[in-house]
Amino acid sequence: MFSIRLFSIVFCISGALGTFSARGFEVHEAAAEVPWPQHIGPYATGTRIEDWRHVFEDGSEVRFKMQLWYPASVNTTACKRAPYFQSIENKRIIEKIGKMFGFQSDVLKPLTRLQTNSCQDAPILMGKAFPLVIFSHGYWMYLQQNTALMEMLASSGYLAVSIAHSGDSLPVFLADGTVIDTVPYEGDGASSAEEAFWNGSDHAARTAAYLGFMEAIKDQRITHSLHIWQRDIVAVLDDLESGVSGAFLNDSIDFEKVAFAGMSFGGATSAAACHHELRCKAAINLDGFQYDARLYDTEMRTPFLLMNKDWVLYDADESPQSPDFNASDYFYEPLTMAGNIPDIYRVRVRLTRHIDFTDLALIKDIGATGDIFGDLAGPLTLESVNRAVLAFLDHYVRQKDNGFPEKTLRHYPGLVLRDAGAVARWKASQ
Repeated sequence: MFSIRLFSIVFCISGALGTFSARGFEVHEAAAEVPWPQHIGPYATGTRIEDWRHVFEDGSEVRFKMQLWYPASVNTTACKRAPYFQSIENKRIIEKIGKMFGFQSDVLKPLTRLQTNSCQDAPILMGKAFPLVIFSHGYWMYLQQNTALMEMLASSGYLAVSIAHSGDSLPVFLADGTVIDTVPYEGDGASSAEEAFWNGSDHAARTAAYLGFMEAIKDQRITHSLHIWQRDIVAVLDDLESGVSGAFLNDSIDFEKVAFAGMSFGGATSAAACHHELRCKAAINLDGFQYDARLYDTEMRTPFLLMNKDWVLYDADESPQSPDFNASDYFYEPLTMAGNIPDIYRVRVRLTRHIDFTDLALIKDIGATGDIFGDLAGPLTLESVNRAVLAFLDHYVRQKDNGFPEKTLRHYPGLVLRDAGAVARWKASQ
């Protein structure tokens, strides 16, 4: 079984998506509608779902779905609002989400009725080339889990692509009727080195255990998935650039302005993929622990935004529960320089937990409560996180002088900018 720490980080549940009862979870009478964020940008937003197939040089192939959001050429009367879930997905996906998090079906039903802000299959706005953001979901999560963020980006002039990592996601339904189901996670118990890393009393103990931790998981599925997901992200970029996928885009992508982003395991793999892929200009990780050892004690190649849950207020996955330390502090900068490299941003989002970095944060405002959620209202959670992501991308991908991060932090005081300087001070004392 996965340790509880790995569950929180990558959304894995031991067994084949068996029932997980959230501690303290309660269900109240659900409201009729999800409080979906309003359209905020200057562009109308279109969305399209495409099946994707890529054959690699070694002869292996991958099939999955991707959903694209983009500035659209459409008037309001011609817009057919896109549903949050496609009809074929409603029952299976809702059942799986309910089993993972212990939700009763009534709490999730409003998602099946939700109409988003995007126009289904609308033509893309011609005459411009838009920056590209490739997004990866959390482990055993789903393609649309951050639709609110994707719509915000598209309405602000980005082309956002979310990809479903088949086998490591909830079931993927292809147009030809093929269903690629979730592959159960079996075995791979926590090693003594892993426990020593997470439970170490100080930096010396944790860093001493780290290499053993990585050695223990090198042949496990989590490491295999790490490399597969990175490969898939780059393959999507390759196919979009060559025109193999997304033919309807008609040269509407600016491939000089590419970013990778994701949530949980998808955030960690996106950061790693961006570090190794020279076409990527910036990366965003929404609360994912980094499993790529090549980013340990290493300077991230590009500007980077890491946003973490409030591990200080709530039961922590990391130890100790200090605002001055998070296990991610050992990554993205050399230990000797931790907290001192410009363009590496570490943000703690007060009153949030892991699940709050997805659209599911909104269901706590229509009847779901429990300690898998933070106490920050769902709409404000998504607004503050998504606005920070947009401001970061505007600053580093579009090169806008927009006052990031100071302006964003002033507007959203729940975002706490922090550094990893305690690690550097410890290292200097050795």
